[in-house]
Amino acid sequence: MNTPAPLYKIANWHALYESRESHRTAGPMKWLPVVTKTDGFGFGLLRQQKNNTELLAAWYLLLGIAAKQDKHLRGYIARDGVALTADDLGLMTGFPVKIFEAAFAFFSQPKQGWLVVEACADLRENRASCAESAQAARYSCEKAPTVEDRILQDRIGQDKTAEQIAAGAASAVASPVLAEPPTTKPAATTPPTDADWLDGLKRNPAYEGIDVLREHAKAAVWCENKHRTLSRARFINWLNRAERPMAGRSTMR
Repeated sequence: MNTPAPLYKIANWHALYESRESHRTAGPMKWLPVVTKTDGFGFGLLRQQKNNTELLAAWYLLLGIAAKQDKHLRGYIARDGVALTADDLGLMTGFPVKIFEAAFAFFSQPKQGWLVVEACADLRENRASCAESAQAARYSCEKAPTVEDRILQDRIGQDKTAEQIAAGAASAVASPVLAEPPTTKPAATTPPTDADWLDGLKRNPAYEGIDVLREHAKAAVWCENKHRTLSRARFINWLNRAERPMAGRSTMR
């Protein structure tokens, strides 16, 4: 029995490579934003490799493949719900198979972490379970707190998060008195999407001067490296500790 090919996915795809426009598109993306930071730890490791040029070429080809999926499958190195191998990618792109073999090995190592290996090798058969697993992994964190988590909690102390403050402020608003009690229950409100939630944070005066989307991308990378889940509460805590630009500081050098 043949062992199925591993299913690779671009790490932090939605935080780093999706845009407001792409969230409204159900089909493949025609273009994608590329992170411009080239002085980070990941690029430092890439520069140290003798075949760094081939690895970088393979990486951008992998990004293109990951973007040419329907919305619910973007970020996966797959086609028609099936994981792609290095041989498949060589045939599809016309580039040497060896650069994709090297890219899979290099970018998926934990120290690099640009690629992650998913448990579901065939997305056509396991699409529902993959979606449930991804959703559960995104909004739950069952690992025991580390020393870094405890330090973070100590720094926060007893302060309420911005979400708790907003909820308290909303509950404090006086409701109009009705002449008669309503006969039907009010409809349940739908939680805002991630994009709408981030837009709300950008408009929040408490975070004026902070690049919310950039901080969200940084937090996502940190969580990926630490094997944590970037929940909304965790990101609020992160955002509350973000440095604000000093007033009057000139950007000219």
